[in-house]
Amino acid sequence: MHSIIPVKLPQNAYEIHIATDGLREIGQKAKSLNIGKKILVISNPEIFNYYGQTVIDAFTKQGYEVNYHLIPAGESYKTLDSIAQVYDKALSLRLERNSTMVALGGGVI
Repeated sequence: MHSIIPVKLPQNAYEIHIATDGLREIGQKAKSLNIGKKILVISNPEIFNYYGQTVIDAFTKQGYEVNYHLIPAGESYKTLDSIAQVYDKALSLRLERNSTMVALGGGVI
């Protein structure tokens, strides 16, 4: 099953894709978007333990260079320090304009 929900905004409209086994197909979907080869997955430890390797495998199978950064779960981590850590990770990996950040989770992520 694959459903698409369009999010219509005055600027930067986008689609939400809901799919059975969608995480296993995310690398193939990304390939169709013509993005750069570097991907940074942002997640929290709990979600990453369940789904992180599936996402990494899906991207690497399509030839992407994948790294990740984990932020602990909880409202107390919605801070400028947390986002600064993401920026530091992106800089250390030398992400570029065509690199992609993937949010794997909800809440703080």
